[in-house]
Formats: sequence, structure tokens, C-alpha cells
Amino acid sequence: MDNATTPLDDKPLSYNVPHPSAPFAFLWVLFFLIATQVPGALVVIALIMIKGWMDGDFASLLGMAQEQEFQESAEYAFMLAPALALSQILTVVVGITVLRFTAGKDWPRRIALRLPPWHHILLTLTLFPALVFLGEGIDKLVRPILPEIIHMENAIVSFSNWPWWLGVLIIGVGPALGEELWCRGFLGRGLIANHGVIKGVLLSSLLFGLMHVEPRQVAYATVLGVILHSVYLWTRSLFMPMMLHFMNNSLSMIQISRDGPSFELLNQIEAAGVTSPFWLYGGTLTLLACSCMALHLSRPKLSIIDPEGKPIWAPPFKGVAYPPNDSNTKVEYPFPKISSWLLVLFGLSMFVLGTFMALKGS
Repeated sequence: MDNATTPLDDKPLSYNVPHPSAPFAFLWVLFFLIATQVPGALVVIALIMIKGWMDGDFASLLGMAQEQEFQESAEYAFMLAPALALSQILTVVVGITVLRFTAGKDWPRRIALRLPPWHHILLTLTLFPALVFLGEGIDKLVRPILPEIIHMENAIVSFSNWPWWLGVLIIGVGPALGEELWCRGFLGRGLIANHGVIKGVLLSSLLFGLMHVEPRQVAYATVLGVILHSVYLWTRSLFMPMMLHFMNNSLSMIQISRDGPSFELLNQIEAAGVTSPFWLYGGTLTLLACSCMALHLSRPKLSIIDPEGKPIWAPPFKGVAYPPNDSNTKVEYPFPKISSWLLVLFGLSMFVLGTFMALKGS
């Protein structure tokens, strides 16, 4: 529990440092995958069996289910939809349940489940273009060297049969809530408390990557996990990595959807990254570095409400917990200095210039 160094906070549980540490974290991830993914897989199997029984040709359906043509079909896509929706609902339920039992009834305060002020939201949003192309660039980089377990291209074709709003709900909303509660809220809280900020962020991000199973996804999810977790710490708000996660996944689903808005310019920019990677990814990394630095310089801090009142509250371990309501402490969000805004402006300018030059050279 985040018990304070004064008697102001809740009574601690039987341990002083939050759970889990590194060895237990790997076991928790295994539990999480089994509890959230197995039920969805059983739903898909059940739907295939029902279709085979209704068609009266169960044996041939099992063979057809392994063929690429069927895996890219609308029929298979709509079999996946309820299964994936169930899995995403379970990620949220499992995350909240485990947090309630390990962090206590006041778990939203302990994991900073609240919005920061508008200027921190705005600074966080400037990271989004960099995240989009960073993930794309890492995938292109590792694709020739990593083995393929899950045929991602087949899955993408299958998901394109969904209405865009369904893809946003299942792949956008679900992971943004469930995976952030689990990886940043639960795992990250314990790993940082037990192993420090740097090791904790790296371990939780690696576990976030491994949860995606497919090696290509593991590679870029791990890198994006480090950025999302850093944003979480810099803004002291779990809603900020949730927002970026939601936007990134939703854009991907809308982009591949057959009935969604057209993103022809985005497709052209991604294609230009193949012929002019220096310009596109140089601009992307510059924006990423500048926005991260601006958030770091503007990070919130604990301050005393009444200098003559009770002692300041402070948790005995690193984390993002907010002070209890009855403490003499508040979280203060300084308005970003001009240097932070100039950093962001420079990063955005370099990103636009890099994008323009990449398109020009393609």
C-alpha cells in the first residue's frame, strides 16, 4: 500500500512495498493471458463447431478454417468479433479486480486514475504523430529478421471486414483500458516500487511486449511501452497512456477498415518511409525527443497546502499515487515554461519538414 511516512494515509496491508516484484510479475502475466485470452479462443472454437453442425459438414469446415482464404473472410472476422470483445472485457475486469485486492479500495488514487490539467494533455497529444510512425518504423526494421508466429497480414485483412466503429471499440477502447490498467497500473506500480524507476519501466514494458506474443509486435510494443510508461510518470495520470494507446490502435483500425474515412495521405507517408527513411524517421525521432523532454520538464510535484499545518505526505516508494484527501499535500502541475513550448514547436516543425521531404523524395 502507499502508506505515508506520517499517520495520514490508510493502514498498510501485510506488506509495505506493492506487489508484484519481478519473479511474480512473469507469473501474473501468464495468469492474465490465460484468464483473458482462453475464454475468447473457446468462443471462436464454439462458433466454428456450431457452423459445422448447422452446415452438416464439420470435417471440411475444420480444414477450411486453416486456409488463408477463410481467415481473411468476413465470416471469420465476425466469428472473431465476439471472442475478441469478450477478451477485452475480461482484461478490464481482471485488471480492476486484481488492483482492488492488491492496492486496496482506494486503488484509483494509488495508480493516479485521474485527468491532468489541459496543458499536460496538450503536451501529451504532441507525442501521437511520433508514436504512429515509430511503431511503423520498428515493424519494418524487425520484419526481415524476426520469425512470424501469427500471420498479422491475414488478421489485418480479416479485421478490415469490420465496420470501423467495431474495430475502434474492440481494438481501440479495450486494450487502452485493460492493458494500461494491467501493465502500467498494476505491474508497473509493483515493479517500480520493488526495483526502481528505470528497471521497473523496462521490466513492465518488456512484459507488455511479451503479452502480444507475435515477435514483431513484441518488438515495437516493448518500445512503445517505455514511452507510454514514461508519459504516465511525467503526467501522473493513467488516462494519458490510455489516451495515446486508444488513439494509436483506433487509427490503425480506421485505416484498414473498408468503410472508414480515407487516409490516403497517411498511406503515402508510410510508403515514403521506405524510400526516404532518413527524413521521415529523423523527423519522428526529433518530435519524440522534444515532446518527451517537454513533458519531463513540466512534470508535477507534491507541495504543501498549509505550511503551518500537518506534515507533508510522502509515499515510502517511487510511484504516482495522489495524496489522501485528508492530507496536507496536493499534486501541483506547473504550467509549462516557454522552453517546453519551444521544444514542442521545434519537434513538430522537424516532423513536418521530414514528412514533406520524405514525400518529395518518394
